[in-house]
Amino acid sequence: MNQPGESYRIIDGRPFLPGRRRIAVLSPSFPYPPAEGGAGRMFHLLRQAAFEFDVVLFAFIEPGVQQYEPLLEFCSRAVLVEAAAHPSQIMQELWERLPRDIHVEARQVEGMELAPYGGDILTVPALEDAPGGWRDRWGTRRRRRQVSRMYRRVAEVPNGVDLDSWPPSLEREGHRVLIAGQSGGMEQAWPRVAARFPQATLATVVGRAAYEEANVVVGPTLEAMATERAIVATPTAAERLGLEHAVSAWVASDAAGLAEGIGVLLDDPRLRRRLAQAARRVAEARFDWNRIGALTRGLLREITDRPPAIRQARTEDIPELDRIQRLAPEAVLWEPASYLAYNCRVAEVGSRIAGFVVSRELSSDEAEVLSLVVDPDLRRRGVGSCLIREILGSRPGATWFLEVRESNWRARNLYRKLGFTDISLRQDYYQETGEAAVVMRLKPC
Repeated sequence: MNQPGESYRIIDGRPFLPGRRRIAVLSPSFPYPPAEGGAGRMFHLLRQAAFEFDVVLFAFIEPGVQQYEPLLEFCSRAVLVEAAAHPSQIMQELWERLPRDIHVEARQVEGMELAPYGGDILTVPALEDAPGGWRDRWGTRRRRRQVSRMYRRVAEVPNGVDLDSWPPSLEREGHRVLIAGQSGGMEQAWPRVAARFPQATLATVVGRAAYEEANVVVGPTLEAMATERAIVATPTAAERLGLEHAVSAWVASDAAGLAEGIGVLLDDPRLRRRLAQAARRVAEARFDWNRIGALTRGLLREITDRPPAIRQARTEDIPELDRIQRLAPEAVLWEPASYLAYNCRVAEVGSRIAGFVVSRELSSDEAEVLSLVVDPDLRRRGVGSCLIREILGSRPGATWFLEVRESNWRARNLYRKLGFTDISLRQDYYQETGEAAVVMRLKPC
């Protein structure tokens, strides 16, 4: 554990893996593993992202929390800011600086309350009807547009349910009703239900045992849908979860309808079973964390797979140029500062320099590629191709030359795809290995 100060701590988890894209996720709270009866939204979202990406978590945490192990099984690093004096200011500084320092390629912010921090993707449970959500939090349409412009994508990512942890369970005989979600009007409805079914019982404490014992659940929850329990829901709640009246739930708009729905379902086991099975199918189609994880990974790929940004190299890039060339075994090690005396351009993936190309003018109509190096961790993403196309496009009418190691078939194939042809072989060209260099040429059309 690294503890640079009392107000925040940085904890290392599983190692960063070579070749994996790195993302940073900003969470409003520490993502505890899902407790019984709880969704554990951020825990599941992070775990799903870790199937494809190295994850760096930024989260606010209450003082005294020490149990990090479940989270660090799939997070490579956690940056935790204590929810104390001026936590927002501390987190803002860390969120702007650390992703650049550790070469993160995409930044995802979770929840409307954190939207002002900025990033690449803003994910929310619902854009309009989440508590304190988009409309209530930001008020004017102009303000919402301003926040949207801070991100490449603003996406609704629903809450989910772990279908493996919440399998269907056989319903027991009885007349047990569980209040698990929105239940406005239940105080007026229950006396009517109790008068018709004196043996009926009412429970309000949710949990696995409560769902398994229930015959009817009032208020839709994903756990009730997964467990295959018949649901009575308000129209708004049913619409939000994709439940239809008399198809996958009983929808009631007032206390009288609520009492009627509970009574109908308690009196008809077959109808309960049919609605419960249909609700489970809705959960499988829309709210399985595996499906939601695929959705969020797709959003992240939209950011991490975008073409690299190409720009002219600057003095402050010299340490990165040296780092990249030393990681590439086929590169010829030059003094990195000398690259800036030529036409040197770098490719940026997110906040990370992924590679560079160096060229020089030989005459008014001839030019030479001196070096092309890509960070081994970021290869097979088109970085080298983008760099070469950029440099060739700067002198479209010139004849281009380059030398490449005879054994470097990957680079030679890239150059051939771009129109270069072999013209000669220089024996013992690379002094450190004695390897020959293939001289290649690209003539203008």
